[in-house]
Amino acid sequence: GFGPENSFGFAIGSDKTGDLYFVKSIYDDDNGFFIDKIMHTKLDENGYWAEPEMMLPPINDNFNNAVVGLSENADTLYLLGNYRAAHPRLRSGLSYAVKNEKNEWEIAGTIKLPQLQPVTEFYGFYVNTKQDVILASFETKKRNSDDIYIARLIDGKTGYSDLIPLPENINTKASEISPSISDDGKTLTFARFVKDENGSNYHLFESKAIGDDFMQWTEPRPLSVSYSENFDAYYWCCMDNIAFFSSDRDRPGLSAIYTFENISKEDMYAAIKMKSKSVKADPYWNSALNNPLPTARTLNGIVQSNNVAKLSSKKLALVSIDGDTIDRAIIDENGRFTFSNVPKNDDYEVALVNAPKDENKLNDVVVSLSTNDGRQSENITLNQLPTASTNLLQLETIENNLALQKLVREDYRQSELTPETLIGKIETQSTESKEFTFKKLALIAPNGDILDMVDVAEDGTFKFSDLPADTEYEIKLMSADEQPIADADGVFVSIMTEENEPAERVALNELSKANVARVQVAALDNAIASRKLINNEAAAITSGTSSLSGKIETESTDYTYQKLALISADGDTLEIANVAEDGTFEFNHVPNNANYEVKVANVENEAAMQANDLISLQTESGVAIDHIRMSQMPEIGNKLLQLEALNNQIAAKVDTENALIAANIEAANNPEIAEENSTVDNADNESNNADNAENNNTAEQTASTE
Repeated sequence: GFGPENSFGFAIGSDKTGDLYFVKSIYDDDNGFFIDKIMHTKLDENGYWAEPEMMLPPINDNFNNAVVGLSENADTLYLLGNYRAAHPRLRSGLSYAVKNEKNEWEIAGTIKLPQLQPVTEFYGFYVNTKQDVILASFETKKRNSDDIYIARLIDGKTGYSDLIPLPENINTKASEISPSISDDGKTLTFARFVKDENGSNYHLFESKAIGDDFMQWTEPRPLSVSYSENFDAYYWCCMDNIAFFSSDRDRPGLSAIYTFENISKEDMYAAIKMKSKSVKADPYWNSALNNPLPTARTLNGIVQSNNVAKLSSKKLALVSIDGDTIDRAIIDENGRFTFSNVPKNDDYEVALVNAPKDENKLNDVVVSLSTNDGRQSENITLNQLPTASTNLLQLETIENNLALQKLVREDYRQSELTPETLIGKIETQSTESKEFTFKKLALIAPNGDILDMVDVAEDGTFKFSDLPADTEYEIKLMSADEQPIADADGVFVSIMTEENEPAERVALNELSKANVARVQVAALDNAIASRKLINNEAAAITSGTSSLSGKIETESTDYTYQKLALISADGDTLEIANVAEDGTFEFNHVPNNANYEVKVANVENEAAMQANDLISLQTESGVAIDHIRMSQMPEIGNKLLQLEALNNQIAAKVDTENALIAANIEAANNPEIAEENSTVDNADNESNNADNAENNNTAEQTASTE
């Protein structure tokens, strides 16, 4: 981005102190190029950022500068470049600074990294807060293929190991830059240069560590805040649960710093699986339905070719009614411009920067406007932009709201389930037998096809990868010559966590259903977390009762189901439900606090026993889950009801907000309605004033009497 506008990027800070450092690229008019300088701000206890200030020397010197790491207490800064070198060709390196007795920053030294030999001036670092891991990215051959390297602290504060390249699933033939790593060392984030049908640019990827040596990583997955047509890089997490990254999505060629709220399981966009292309890393979607309209949105425009020459300035500004500049845009040679900070209302004007104020000139310049979702308004004049843009953005908001409403009401199992990994250990019913007559397990599709086959180790352990999470399948024993073993009686499996801890013990013939249920519960938790985030962390339901219906899946040979009972913690029977011949049942007064248990009831309605058979559950609106144990109904049934309530609350907010926006649009397009509403409002105000006056007189009389 070579031009007179500033670019911003690479934000990094301390969650403990609130200090944040970032890079501001400043255009040097004298020399005609950008130079990167370090800026500092701080987040106060009320959530407000201090006015950013440029760091003083020696932190900023005559070269490009950036903070690439800092200690937990923010008392040590790691800086891009060898600050001891005076010649640009010797500048490649990593330095660190500390504060002296006068509380002033001073360069304390450099980190020796002999393997750092970039062939271009573009290289980068990241130092974690523990200061025991250094990540570097640079190119060793001029093939546009930067790779990521790692060095670990082995001696004191500055003695690091050699830089070692990360494995091939991280370092590909493409270019990988801007690495960062979580404080626990388990999550690596970086930017990779991607070419696809939408174009080519850097996009953010995430990978999880396998083991503790940093040499094995899962296959990187794209972060969904990064979308295909823009530059996205320099991710850092987190401060007050907020992640930062750099992107030029609103000003191509000129990056800015973006934030989004990070949640524990996935970033919120991956968690909710936002499908509308207009849903982006955007402050509006972070706060979701917190405001009737987005506080600011992006607006694109094109000046008609025969109108460009009429403008004495090629810079536009949005100016508030108080005279403050809200946003600026440059009109390029093709007449295109983009505002990224358009207000939610039309209380502003459009002005030419550094040009005589000439209303007639703005009246004469014809433009076309468009929003990010493709809505257009053609053949308007510049002075009409505030009203036209407000209508466009309001319509865009309605569309986004409807997309959100549809999304939250979708079956969470379809929208949020992904292929899963199953780790298990086979046991036999007899603890004395340790020999396994089978050596393999097969994954069988409903049509009988073998989807996958894995080996069973001598200790009975096995691992399936990329299991179909949302479809039915079977897992069968196979002999060494890959023939099915029909008799699986007495064979049990312990489902293991990724940390190889046993999570659940099931019979082999129920393994597939148990795993599908396990994945569904994880997706259910994820769906609740993402909906709560959208609903501003509001609790869905805490008291009262709701309805749940279900079906018994297991065909029991020990007894015949006739009735089910809900039993309180005190042993009282809360409700009895009949079980139909097909196994279906329905409770209409299920406690929302999940403080109950389910038992099988006999003909006399006495709770006889608690069964552990498989059942399916469903709420009134259709939020459902399959293959859970009857004993799990209180816990998982409560989650289903929570998700249903959150969905209903969000949908109600969407309906209310859309009705308000539609009324605003209709009033704006029909002055008679606006005038009528104004008359009604005035009449209401006069009536209220009269009522208030009467109340005041009554109060005065009462006080006088007393």
